[in-house]
Amino acid sequence: NRLRGLAAQNSQDVATLNSVADAYFEMSYYKQAAQGYEQSLALRKDQPVALRRLGISYYALGRHADAARALKGATSLSKDDPTAWLWLGRSLERLGTTTEAQDAFGEAIGSDTEDWGSGPPPVSVAAAYVARSVGDHAISIKWLEELASRHPTSAYRFFELGLAYEKAGRYEDALEALGRSVWLNPLDSLARDALRRVTQQLAGKAREDLGKAEDAIAKRRFPEAIQHFTNALQSMPEGKAKQDALLKLLQIVANMPKPPPLTEQGD
Repeated sequence: NRLRGLAAQNSQDVATLNSVADAYFEMSYYKQAAQGYEQSLALRKDQPVALRRLGISYYALGRHADAARALKGATSLSKDDPTAWLWLGRSLERLGTTTEAQDAFGEAIGSDTEDWGSGPPPVSVAAAYVARSVGDHAISIKWLEELASRHPTSAYRFFELGLAYEKAGRYEDALEALGRSVWLNPLDSLARDALRRVTQQLAGKAREDLGKAEDAIAKRRFPEAIQHFTNALQSMPEGKAKQDALLKLLQIVANMPKPPPLTEQGD
């Protein structure tokens, strides 16, 4: 309420409108942030930071065409902003324009001037790999793991790492990284959505493995059933369902046919 009142009292002041929008943006209230940046940009169009944050807000709201439009404006005003290029690439990828997206990622790589020592700039390169459908997940994960270790309190680093794990099909690792991201920034709707998506993936994988285990039991293929139960347990969160699956696994082991005893062969 206080932020809304401040914006209403200063509806013609660009600096105040941006400050209010920035406050909403930092709290991950992207709808209110977008409204604030729109109001500010209507008064003054040449604001690359406001355009970049407006684009990111649109992206978070699922308005990818609007996001691409705002981020193109940001990069036209500030050609050396790797963050704007990165989010532009993501927006274009969501719109299905893969070639343009790759070009934007390439610009992000070229404009990332942060000093990372020897080698390519990991933030932009890793993000590009993650976003591309034919990306090298192993390389992107390696860089993102390094970044997360350098910035253990950065929710954004763990969010990126979680997305990379998800792309590579490493859902258990994705769950851990995204869970840490949400713990560090509980208000980030993008991280919460990704965490929910990965949790659903794991639940689906667990159900599939449990189904395969039951089928193997029916066919009396007990070693195969044990393997499927073990896989399911690795994908399941703590709770009653996991306890029931574990009990079923123990019952299978206990009821497996015993091999015949070894006999000593004499001469």
